[in-house]
Amino acid sequence: MGVDFFDEIVAQLRAEQAGEVERIDLLTGRIVAAAQAHGAAKKEQLRHQFAQRFGVKVSTPASLEDTALALAAAVESVPECAPFFAPSRPPVTVLTSATTVHPAVDRAGSEPAPPVVHTLTEAARVLNPPAPARPGAASAYPALAAAVSPLLLIGGVASPEKLSYVRADVPRAEWLELTKRQSSAAGILSRVHSRKHGAVVLLEGFIRDDHAAQLRNACKAAALPYVTARDAGQGQLRDALGQLERVVREAGR
Repeated sequence: MGVDFFDEIVAQLRAEQAGEVERIDLLTGRIVAAAQAHGAAKKEQLRHQFAQRFGVKVSTPASLEDTALALAAAVESVPECAPFFAPSRPPVTVLTSATTVHPAVDRAGSEPAPPVVHTLTEAARVLNPPAPARPGAASAYPALAAAVSPLLLIGGVASPEKLSYVRADVPRAEWLELTKRQSSAAGILSRVHSRKHGAVVLLEGFIRDDHAAQLRNACKAAALPYVTARDAGQGQLRDALGQLERVVREAGR
């Protein structure tokens, strides 16, 4: 009994280490991708400058400011790098109007003061706000959205962007990380058996076959509606949620 418990602790520690390794790979991958995009933009702008010198019309290159901001934000997202950003520069006031300079202190009846940001990530959010939701817009998956218990996604490394995509229609959604490098899925199996979730999406492309089989059996044992998806692409998620919506509706009849 003690040996089994020890083995489970070791497996959990290894799983945590594997998760941290994947997060590091994700962070460095974003930096490399942003650096490559900025390099490509600089080369494109150089070609554009040469073409203009000879009177050749070419398409307008990507903005170097945008690619530089994306690169800086990617570097700043690394916890060890973040402290080097904020202290090295004063807060930046981002003017939302090109023609009006708002007063530092807002007065009754005057224009609102512009937002003040302290990091490049905050600046990106201000300059590129998300599209506002349509007034009265209904969820594409009303049965999932109305469920009291949250939807559970299992598999891969949680992506804030993809989770936001799901939560736009199903606000109560959670994502549990599980990769093929992890030797144990005991903790996640316990969550499924607890029946604290309303439905499950298994991202099987990121999960070991034996873990996927265990999770499918756990969902069946807990009478928990579930569907599978190959990965977390928006198309895959949309199809999975649509299928799960139908399953939940049928179960509620």
